[in-house]
Amino acid sequence: MIQANSEGVPVYIGENTAVPAGLAPWPEDEDLYTLCPSCGRVYRDAVIEEIGTAPVAFRVDVTAGPLAEAIRVHWDIST
Repeated sequence: MIQANSEGVPVYIGENTAVPAGLAPWPEDEDLYTLCPSCGRVYRDAVIEEIGTAPVAFRVDVTAGPLAEAIRVHWDIST
């Protein structure tokens, strides 16, 4: 699972460093989502905290395009 913004794009919180290409900056309002990199389901963290379950907010295509690249960048940084 990957922290994401409201568009499902993985976010980066690296302090004092530039946001890597392909990732989104950490949302200033802390409105976070969680992205499943396998299936593309995106869950809103505030809803999970409020109701204790994780209903799917929306889905994104994680197999190609900018989101697939952002996931790759995220994993490269995390390892």
